[in-house]
Amino acid sequence: MNITAIRKMIVAAILEVAPEINESEIDADAELREQCDIDSMDFLNVITVLKKSSGVSIPERDYGNLETLNQAIDYLKNNMPSDTPYSRCDHNYTVDNGVAKSSLN
Repeated sequence: MNITAIRKMIVAAILEVAPEINESEIDADAELREQCDIDSMDFLNVITVLKKSSGVSIPERDYGNLETLNQAIDYLKNNMPSDTPYSRCDHNYTVDNGVAKSSLN
């Protein structure tokens, strides 16, 4: 999965939990919880969505490695085994009128 697809997957996970967020306003280097105004429970829900959509196991000790969009991209990129079905699939993540959608190409 390339970086663009990983970024779209993360944004889709955020929008699933906080649909009022405008994707274009997400600063890739700012703390997601602060800029998206999500509490710790919502952040855990984002992590859960990422686990399911990426197939990457994210232990609690690594949650701090996902504080910004760029950190989350790097974490998933570095922890997504190349031989998993998730990394071989071409997922298409889109946002339509603030609604995140995922499909396989």
